[in-house]
Amino acid sequence: MLQSVLATDDRGASPYDVATVCLHLAAATHDGDTVAVADLEHGLAQLPADRLIPTLPPSARRLLQTILAASDPLSTSQLVDEAGVSQRSYDRHRELLTAIGFLD
Repeated sequence: MLQSVLATDDRGASPYDVATVCLHLAAATHDGDTVAVADLEHGLAQLPADRLIPTLPPSARRLLQTILAASDPLSTSQLVDEAGVSQRSYDRHRELLTAIGFLD
């Protein structure tokens, strides 16, 4: 998951970004010794939007960051409002965010 969200086409994930995510994982409250997807999502949500899938357009990265930061599922209107993007931007990026597993 970290590789797919943090890497670009020409390089792997930034060690700084991976360390930042891991620091937030350590601070996250979870039970057990395993790291769940929700823990990774929490850690990733702490990064600035421009560090998440750097090849995505800025509005798609803002949508992704908002999805990762949400503690509960968001309606489309909530997602658009909280991400600060237009409905048209959401419509343009919905298929891609669904394909990479961040929207249902």
